[in-house]
Amino acid sequence: MLVFLGGILTNKTTIRALDKEYVDVQNETGEFRLDGTKLVYYFNPTGNGVVKVPEGVTSIGTNVFRHEKKVVTVILPSTMKEIEHEAFYDCEGLEEINFPVGLERIGEMAFFRCAKLKKIQLPNTVTTIEGSAFSGCESVTELTIPNALQTLAGSAFSECKKIKKVVLPNTLTVLEGGVFSDCTSLTYVKMPSKLKEIESGVFNGCTKLDRVRIPDTVEKIDKYVFDDSKFVVCSEKTKVFKSVSDMAQLYNVELVKSNKTGITRKKYIVLKSESGRLYFNTDADVVPKWSSSNQKIATVSSNGTVKAKKTGNVKITATYQGKKYTCTVTVLPRDEGSRIEQVESNYNLKNLTDYEKIWAINLWLRHNVKYDHTLKVRNDALISGKAVCEGYARAFELFMGAFKIPCQYVPSRANHAWNVVQIDDKWYHIDTTNNGGPTYTRYFLKPDSFIYQFSLFKSPIIAVSCNTTKIDKKYKSPQINKYSVTLKKGKTTKLSLSNNKKKIKWSSWNNKIATVSSSGKVKGMKKGKTTIEARIGDRVYFCDVKVK
Repeated sequence: MLVFLGGILTNKTTIRALDKEYVDVQNETGEFRLDGTKLVYYFNPTGNGVVKVPEGVTSIGTNVFRHEKKVVTVILPSTMKEIEHEAFYDCEGLEEINFPVGLERIGEMAFFRCAKLKKIQLPNTVTTIEGSAFSGCESVTELTIPNALQTLAGSAFSECKKIKKVVLPNTLTVLEGGVFSDCTSLTYVKMPSKLKEIESGVFNGCTKLDRVRIPDTVEKIDKYVFDDSKFVVCSEKTKVFKSVSDMAQLYNVELVKSNKTGITRKKYIVLKSESGRLYFNTDADVVPKWSSSNQKIATVSSNGTVKAKKTGNVKITATYQGKKYTCTVTVLPRDEGSRIEQVESNYNLKNLTDYEKIWAINLWLRHNVKYDHTLKVRNDALISGKAVCEGYARAFELFMGAFKIPCQYVPSRANHAWNVVQIDDKWYHIDTTNNGGPTYTRYFLKPDSFIYQFSLFKSPIIAVSCNTTKIDKKYKSPQINKYSVTLKKGKTTKLSLSNNKKKIKWSSWNNKIATVSSSGKVKGMKKGKTTIEARIGDRVYFCDVKVK
């Protein structure tokens, strides 16, 4: 029997197999077996690499085009609603496919390792993209994500190595694990404005993704979200700020606390003959034009990389949308004292507690010094960026001396060296050499009972004793005693910061609703909501106030 499907003269045969009735349909591009309106099998391709799925088909079943080598172009009908899991799995010849309006769901691994596919333009009717749906589509250069998308599952676009730009719809509330992992060309991501949760590894391996913005709506964030980025933007009022701050320090990623457009730093130190990178914060996929006020002191490249030539001060300017933004760059001599000044300034260590400074230097040495047993000069870590244990320990001792934190260099007869450091009246062992790599806390602030069980530390040449059994929590960062309060008009409450000996500057965002005294006493003035701010240098702590 002959019938017309999609305007094409088509052969149609009804068969029975395994107690089910199927319909075989043929057009000029091949033969198709249908289970109702679901395509379950494709065979005998005749279209020179082109497959035209007949009109009336609403879904493509599992494995229909799996491992197809001859299929280059697929034309889907306007009736298509769903592409099931692994439908085009490893369809290694596929270069082009249309996604018609009306398509709603793309199944797990539907286009897994379609390595020649060049374009993914999804209509706004798509609401679900399941796990690894387009993983390994390494030739894709154009990606359009639908505005109505509700679910974007884990690893959906992982290893799409040529995608440069992603705009995520505001309908998404969760970014699942590894969704854009190893997208090595990705440079820009527009995050959803209503995002609630970011799972682990979302941007892992995205080595060209300079910036990640964490929306203020985010309530939960896992590890390894932005560990390959250059800087992350996160407001201090965001619920996950503390987690983001800790991860930024751990990954050596610059933390920007404001969404304000501009260069992320007002001042920056670079040592002579070295380079450093300035970053421009904007939510747009546009780069500024960089310039230097004195190229004899320092030059700046098109991506903000500053190269220091001789000592002095220079203004680096970023011109963006007709406005100019500046950063003062100071070039210092390339010596140990200048390195310490550079690290203290660029990493904003001045207002940190002793514990936080020790932790910061432990991480700085981890990220910036490489162990090299071939060195002839063994204690040049701060200049060469290479060292053996002696160099790590001497460098740590120099930092602690500059910060006025009691510290001692400890060599042992086991051909190793480490430090002991004092916080208030307690001493701890710290081995920054072996805190490199994944074990960055293994030898961080440890007592004798832990350290001396290892042969490396036995027989110290200098007698030391650190009998503290644990890190006292009071040595950690300041904490505000209340994050939110509710007051009646005319009533008061007292705010304070623990673990702090420095002067606090208190302020209210709206004195008509609530005021705060210089000692942290808050008074409700009239019905409404406001925020009380406690500032220590460049560190800010918040308490939300509701007056009834």
